[in-house]
Amino acid sequence: MVGVFIVMWLAALMALAASGMQHRELATRFIAYTNDRVFAFGAAHDALRAARARLVGGAEAPDIAAPYEFDEGPHGVIGARYRDGSREPNQMANWIGIGWKDARVVAVSNARYFIERIAFTEYLPDAREAKAARASLVRRYRVNAMGCGKLPGTRVLLQAIYEVRASRGRNAAGVAVLTSFSSRRLNWREVATWHDSAISTRVPGARREHCDA
Repeated sequence: MVGVFIVMWLAALMALAASGMQHRELATRFIAYTNDRVFAFGAAHDALRAARARLVGGAEAPDIAAPYEFDEGPHGVIGARYRDGSREPNQMANWIGIGWKDARVVAVSNARYFIERIAFTEYLPDAREAKAARASLVRRYRVNAMGCGKLPGTRVLLQAIYEVRASRGRNAAGVAVLTSFSSRRLNWREVATWHDSAISTRVPGARREHCDA
């Protein structure tokens, strides 16, 4: 009888030890993934700051802010698109996609981002109003940034909208030029995403999103 009791007691101790080891392993993994997410969030946030620096203090800032046709933008900035007066039967016809492998996506440390110029109005039928909108000293941009963690599958997607205001000066020839820029952040959010494994079969060896790790 005593032997049976000792065997049961040892079995209970072994079960408790195994349970404790499992909980410790789960806690360790949880902490690792939490820290990795913080790392990815910081990388995405730094990418937003890098994009803002390009819009305000970078050498490309005057070219980016200069008037141009809205279907194309300089230095990889995606131009705003005005809706025309037509009504397409296919609602998907005017939707344009951009992937993280696109040439307009900028790679930085552990993150990638792209910049879009936002149109102030949806539709400007009057040519003079359209010209005034392009020549305005105020621009708005939407920046999407994806930060990558060190562990597989850790991704954080941040989005911010910046309003950039330019100041005019004159160059040596007396021509009016854009000289300085100031900005303010109008809106920001973390975008909820899901992995493609939720809707498709995972292909061995294939990568999902791409970051400059």
